[in-house]
Amino acid sequence: MKKTHWLRTTIIVLLVCGILGTALAAVLFNAEKGKPYASAALEFTFDGAASGLAPNRQAFRIEEMEQDQVLEAAIAGAGLEGTVTADQVRECLTVRGVYPDDMLDQVMSFESLMDFTTNRTLNITEYHPTLFALKLVNGFEPALSQEQLTALRDSVITAYRAYFASRYAYVTDADTVDYHPESYDYPQQVAVITESVSQLARYAEELAVRAPAFIWNGLSFNDIAVRLSGLENTDAARLNAGIILNNLTRDEGRLLVQYRYELQRLETRLAQQKKRLAQLDKLVAAYEKSEIIYVSTSSAVQMIEGTSVSVYDRLVETRRKAAEEMTGIQAKIAGYQLRIADVAGQPAEAAEEITAAELTASDGTAAAGAPAAQAETAETDTAAMTAALEQDIARLAEKRDAVAADFKGMLDAFNAQEINEGTISVISRKYEAPGLLSVAFLKKIIMTAGPVCALGFMLCLALLIRSRRKEEKLQA
Repeated sequence: MKKTHWLRTTIIVLLVCGILGTALAAVLFNAEKGKPYASAALEFTFDGAASGLAPNRQAFRIEEMEQDQVLEAAIAGAGLEGTVTADQVRECLTVRGVYPDDMLDQVMSFESLMDFTTNRTLNITEYHPTLFALKLVNGFEPALSQEQLTALRDSVITAYRAYFASRYAYVTDADTVDYHPESYDYPQQVAVITESVSQLARYAEELAVRAPAFIWNGLSFNDIAVRLSGLENTDAARLNAGIILNNLTRDEGRLLVQYRYELQRLETRLAQQKKRLAQLDKLVAAYEKSEIIYVSTSSAVQMIEGTSVSVYDRLVETRRKAAEEMTGIQAKIAGYQLRIADVAGQPAEAAEEITAAELTASDGTAAAGAPAAQAETAETDTAAMTAALEQDIARLAEKRDAVAADFKGMLDAFNAQEINEGTISVISRKYEAPGLLSVAFLKKIIMTAGPVCALGFMLCLALLIRSRRKEEKLQA
């Protein structure tokens, strides 16, 4: 009878506490009732996302989603122009990275240098989230409907994906170079085309290392690099050789001034490089390498090398590269000296003399018109070579443009593979409108009524224990 009495009392108390807790939760929920919001989880799965790097190996920040450029495009995409502004959306939008619960413990932990055990724990020194939580609160005046709020959320994601694709994709600007051949002399025209080809070749070589298995229309990035290197090392080199050997120019005076300027600049670099090389020689000669230390432990002998050995090796390597650079500068100086001599003409003592016999016709009469005829012939030959050179330069530019067009098409295909809805994906979408039938209210009931019911149960348990002790005393 007593056991049934206490059980019935406990159940009644718990029911009363539950009702009171629910009523209290409803009052608190209505007082703290939040605004409706639309949320989403955005996940980055492209290569480099875990290191905070975009596909083009530049660091990206999720905060760029709040830029005016992105928000204005999102408003237009959701059809809310004139209803909300970019500043209003920015105030209601929050984007945060999702971090693991134990990240702080992993970052703060450390290992002793004297710990020679074989077991190791990988500690995090730098963490970049790949999952981001987006939340758009309906704090607009007037408030948006559920359809408008969710449409604006989806439009923000779409606009940011488009911004990300344009900002962090691989691009080439070879077709945007403002190149006017008529404004340059022939050596400069070839130099401009050669430099653009060289830049594209280096770009293609980097991508060949980055994505060696990528194939587009039967071509790889390495194929593009080989084609560009052929243009630079064969076609452009042949044109430069023809210009130098035949001394083809539009303005000899201007070309001579340029060569002398380049020669002076190289001589200045050579003097600086000689000073740097002398300083490196002194450092190498005076540098002392440290010894190797062996530390004996209970299980093995550990070898600890001093850092000065590697520093010495890097110093020697720097000295070698400096010597090679100085040799290259000297070779360029010699080349410009020869070019200046060609443009300015050979010294008088080295010129061949024109004898009277060479100026006499076979019939013994003086060929007074021979020098004029020879000059006219030379002028005709120069004009023909100049015309052929201009055609060759135009063909070289066309070949460069053709390879650049293939390269651009390959980059577009590679960007589409790296940046799409699969690599920047939305893994969940949710709309929450806090109310008495919402999940948020259920959580509030558990958080409020739970402690009240626990207190009621503890009270019943204490009264039960007190009643049992009184019975034991009466029986005794």
